[in-house]
Amino acid sequence: MTSKISATSAGLQYAPDTSGALELQVAGTTTAVTLNTNGALGVGSTPSYGTSGQALLSSGTGSAPTWGSAGLSTGKSIAMSLIFGF
Repeated sequence: MTSKISATSAGLQYAPDTSGALELQVAGTTTAVTLNTNGALGVGSTPSYGTSGQALLSSGTGSAPTWGSAGLSTGKSIAMSLIFGF
C-alpha cells in the first residue's frame, strides 16, 4: 500500500497509510506518479522507475514521459548551439 492523493471531479482526496510511499492519481484511480520509500520516481499506472543512467524523456503534451537514454551528443549539441550560435 501507499499513501494516495487522488484528483477527482469532487476535488483532491487523501488516503494515508504507514508505508512511506506516495502515489499521485488522476481521474480518481489512475496512478500517474509514485515516489517510493527510497525516493525513486516511478511513472505510469504500473510504475516504471527506469535504470541507472536513464532520464525522463518527454513524449509531447499528449503522452506520459518515458525513461530512456538522453544521449550526451544531444546535450553537447545544445551547449555548442548556445555558446557558438550554431
